[in-house]
Formats: sequence, C-alpha cells, structure tokens
Amino acid sequence: MRFGILGPLRVGGGEATITAGRDRTVLAMLLLRAGRVVPVEELIDAVWEDRPPATARTQLQICVSRLRQRLAAVGLPPEIIVTDPVGYGIRVEPTDLDAEVFGRAVEAGRVAVADGQAAEASRHYRSALALWRGPTLSGIASRSVRRRAQTLDEQRLAVLEECVDVELRLRRAADLIDELTETVER
Repeated sequence: MRFGILGPLRVGGGEATITAGRDRTVLAMLLLRAGRVVPVEELIDAVWEDRPPATARTQLQICVSRLRQRLAAVGLPPEIIVTDPVGYGIRVEPTDLDAEVFGRAVEAGRVAVADGQAAEASRHYRSALALWRGPTLSGIASRSVRRRAQTLDEQRLAVLEECVDVELRLRRAADLIDELTETVER
C-alpha cells in the first residue's frame, strides 16, 4: 500500500515523511476523500480552521506543489494529485490506500457471513482489522481531519463487533478475552 491513514499518516510504505503540518493536513484531507475533488474552501478550513490568512489560496498551492515533489521522490507520479477548478483530489488505485483495502475486506467478510461461512468471514475481518496501526490519522490535529477520521475509527469498532460475533459462533471465546479486555480499557 502506498498510503496509510489507519493510524499515523504513512506515505510510500513508510519511505516518505511528510513533516510540514499544513502538508500533512492537506494530504490527509485528500486521502480521506480519495478519488473525489476536495474543494479549496474545505482544505483551507482544515488547515487554518477559523483564521485563514489572506494568502491562504497561494499557500495551499505551495503545499500541493511540495506534496507532489515528496510523492515524486518515492516514485509516485506527480499527477497523482489532480487540480480541478473547484479544488484538488488524489487518484489512488484500489490497493494503494489502507482504508480502501479495509473496506473491501470488510465487505468480503459480510458476504461470507451472509453465505454462512463463518470461518471465511473471520479471516476477512481479521485481515481488515490487521491494517490498523492506531487511531485514524493520529498526530494530525485539524478539526476537519479529526471529524472525518472519527467515522473510520467508529467503523473499526463496528467491524470488531461483527468479528467477535462470528468468532463466538465459532466457539473461540477464550481467544477473545485479551483483545476485548484491551479494547474496553482503551
């Protein structure tokens, strides 16, 4: 996977480090809405919240330019970030973003449950849950990012519940005690 948002922001499989706070926020917003255009106003709000400078649009363009350079440095095409009259977007392949891989694995698990294949469902759910490295986009404090990240964190908990339900039907209760205790403590 080229991008990770299910935990701290990860780029290029961990090869690239995006250290500038604004750049991290912009990239996080683009990845949270991968495949769609994020309006300039939303990006400005995510970066500066209630206090955007008069030069916010120009500074946003600079952030995007730096991001393209950093992504190119790890072998990604600069055109992975697209410019649209309304804003910016990021093009990712189905296996490029951990959140997308998570969603497909969860869907496969749900299909297996509907087909009465509990063991297969458990494998898919566990594969999905293994992608998580911590809270979504931890370390990025933007309110806009946090709001959107919270939705993914809630999805993770819902999938864990589905997984536990399946594994209880498979009579794996003893194997779940430590995991559930840790989850409750968090």
